[in-house]
Amino acid sequence: EPVAVIEQRSDSNGEELPVALATRYLPFSLPYRVILSGSVTPHEITNMANALALLLVRLHLLGFWWGDCSLSNTLFRRDADQYAAYLVDAETGEFQQSLSDGQREHDLEIALFNVAAELEDLSIAGVLHPGMDPIRASEGVIRRYRRLWKMLKEPQILDPSDRHAVEKAMRTLQDLGFAVEEVEVTAVGNKGELRFTPKLVAAGYHQSRLQSLVGITTEELQAKRLLASFDRFRGREKKPLPPIEDSARRWYFDVFLHIVNQVPVELRGRVEPAQMFHEILEHRWYLGEQAGRDLGLDHAADQYITTILPFRTDSGVNESANA
Repeated sequence: EPVAVIEQRSDSNGEELPVALATRYLPFSLPYRVILSGSVTPHEITNMANALALLLVRLHLLGFWWGDCSLSNTLFRRDADQYAAYLVDAETGEFQQSLSDGQREHDLEIALFNVAAELEDLSIAGVLHPGMDPIRASEGVIRRYRRLWKMLKEPQILDPSDRHAVEKAMRTLQDLGFAVEEVEVTAVGNKGELRFTPKLVAAGYHQSRLQSLVGITTEELQAKRLLASFDRFRGREKKPLPPIEDSARRWYFDVFLHIVNQVPVELRGRVEPAQMFHEILEHRWYLGEQAGRDLGLDHAADQYITTILPFRTDSGVNESANA
């Protein structure tokens, strides 16, 4: 997000410098080399590749040609059990009314080469997982992109006997994190099959719903997980159900903030609150599997804060700083 344009710059010798763009700092984000410099699994690399593919799809939907798609020009934030990717270098990019297939393919060719080269560098340095092939991993980004693009832009043939076929098709796109604002449904062929064509889709379906309910901004998969927690909370309320806004307010204060505020001052800021809430939910499941019964959210939060949070450095905090 741009915050300032700095003009009339000069160096110490009075030589003119180009105009500079200052952007807002993206908290809890890390470059790929930092993420991959520690112990990393092929699954995590796949998640990063998926995040990059999704970012490229979202940019292309907006009519933005990147021109230099790479891991180096991307920052990553944790998003539940995956990653969210952010473009940080748009120097070569161009906005168009819409992108042609040729422009999209050009971007994909650049991404394929850049990602493979970057992963090869890590492989030579001995950082990349031994079983990871840089070229195949890079090709995985492109395959993921093509699958997403096909689901979002190409027609689907639906079974006319299924009364919920259109609803299911829309829900599939929503599960991917896209709000379907306009679709075209037409009958085709002698069998009366339905052609379902998304006409207008927008990213951030779950983010928008969570924002409207409780006013907090998260990543897409974090929002999906928090909404699932809220839906369970509302499902346990007495009938008749109160207005959803009242339920959302109670969930926010009695569940979400109740857990987040248990973190002691010296450990705050290590993990983004929505991400931490997701991880505590995961930890609750893990502890329950070990014990053979549900031990509750408060117990899971206490265990997470004691045994996991001190060693997390999503914000770049050094765990030894508070030792």
